[in-house]
Amino acid sequence: MAQVDFEERADQLSLDQIDNFLADGEFFRAARKKLLGRGAKLLVGPRGTGKTHLMRYAYSHTIKTPSAPMAIYVSFNRYLHLEPLLKKTPDALKRFHSWVLARLLLGVIQFIKDCGGKPDFLSKKISVVNEKSLLDLVFLLERNEAGDIYESFGKNITINHVVSAINIVCDNFKRSRAVLLLDDAALSLADQYLVCFFEVFRLLKVDKISPKASVYPGTTQYGPTFHASHEVEEIPLWLSVDDASYSQIMGNIANRRLFGEQQAGINPDVLELFKYVAFGIPRVFLRLLREYFDEGGKTTQQKVNKIIKAQTSLIGAEYDSLAIKVRQFSTVISVGRQLFDQMVVDVSETQKANLSKRNIVLGIRQEENRSPLTDRMLKFL
Repeated sequence: MAQVDFEERADQLSLDQIDNFLADGEFFRAARKKLLGRGAKLLVGPRGTGKTHLMRYAYSHTIKTPSAPMAIYVSFNRYLHLEPLLKKTPDALKRFHSWVLARLLLGVIQFIKDCGGKPDFLSKKISVVNEKSLLDLVFLLERNEAGDIYESFGKNITINHVVSAINIVCDNFKRSRAVLLLDDAALSLADQYLVCFFEVFRLLKVDKISPKASVYPGTTQYGPTFHASHEVEEIPLWLSVDDASYSQIMGNIANRRLFGEQQAGINPDVLELFKYVAFGIPRVFLRLLREYFDEGGKTTQQKVNKIIKAQTSLIGAEYDSLAIKVRQFSTVISVGRQLFDQMVVDVSETQKANLSKRNIVLGIRQEENRSPLTDRMLKFL
């Protein structure tokens, strides 16, 4: 069997591939519509659910559609490169603030270029919109070496510069409003930066500008000044296995990525099994398919068993890592793991005792005096 040759990460795909590989289905169509709509939004889902893919698709759509709002796509996935500043310099948060604004301005410049224009008209009106200086500032801040350029240039960038730049470009390209697609905004390993980021997010929520940010469920902490439940609408991007269209949507993902020979080379029952092993996460589904085709010299059952065992270990390790990301809930997370492991044992023993039963439903009794920590534990699970 030839090895599967496709890229699982959306940030490594070209804009043309983003269009071709986007899964269809009402679930994703509704999310796309909200992403380009008015108002601040949070795109919520764990790694691999398609947040980056959806944001880059939305950006590509606005480039090709003059009647669409202006869109700025910015990824903040390199924020960890600035984490050492928290220990090295007392003004780390101010430098991080400048880094965020510089990346936003570079996103404005990229929109102009992708629309076939030149950013000169913007540079003449706003002095800090200097592509070379912005690139140098971002590069050096990520290397923790931006002393001179930060003092002379970076610290002078303000929210007003970003808002003004967006409004000028909207007018220039005759766009009625703008959406900011802020990817990898969870910043889950740097709480201080996270608070700073969402303060910027809140200030960018002005007339004609709608910020959207991708975050993780359960672990993203917004700080004391940003109240997610009141200030923004959440867009869930984690397809439930209970969704009536679940199998169809996951199958659509496979059809868009696999060639005819590959589609014919996998048993439909195995394909269906992998859909549910992936638990609604497209990136996991694609990885399972890659591993299946790349695994040679074994029977189908041996390959499936090995792949599912490895996925089980990965899921467990990812869950356990939550105790590091949100240390204040480490005990709750640990108890949740014990609960889950016992649930697996109970299901297994019930299956052995009732071989004729095809379906087993495991329920958790609702109690009026149930602790909020119990609900938090279940959400982590």
